[in-house]
Amino acid sequence: MILVIQPTHFYDARYIVPLAGMILGNCLQGNVIALERFYSAIRKNEDEYATFLTLGATRWEAVRPYFRDAIKAAINPTIASMGTMGLVSLPGMMTGQILGGSEPWLAVKYQIAIMLCIFTSTTIASIINLKLSLNIAFNAFDVLKDEVVQEP
Repeated sequence: MILVIQPTHFYDARYIVPLAGMILGNCLQGNVIALERFYSAIRKNEDEYATFLTLGATRWEAVRPYFRDAIKAAINPTIASMGTMGLVSLPGMMTGQILGGSEPWLAVKYQIAIMLCIFTSTTIASIINLKLSLNIAFNAFDVLKDEVVQEP
């Protein structure tokens, strides 16, 4: 007699579509905040950036303070929502599971897991996005191109 065990796959559409939607939506929000904050800070502090370059700093060394601030700004909304989760607000995934019949403790575990995934993916995506944008946004002389950030 052969026993066949077929566990459900985590990449099944009923799991991957809502999870990917939550993670990618938050990554997009974080990327937009990081890019806006990074390039606005460089435009605002062009003299300081130029001074770093004049004193012999590489492009990466000159943009590092703005990079750090942009990453912090990108992850702040996620940290704030993690801090109030369950106390002030009930996130949609947790509420949906409870209304769907899951045990509350299980819904809380899933919500904590998804929030950690969102935090990690937002951080990684923002870092990669900013790093990749450096080669496009600056010319060969490490000067920020005019068409990158348009002030309103």
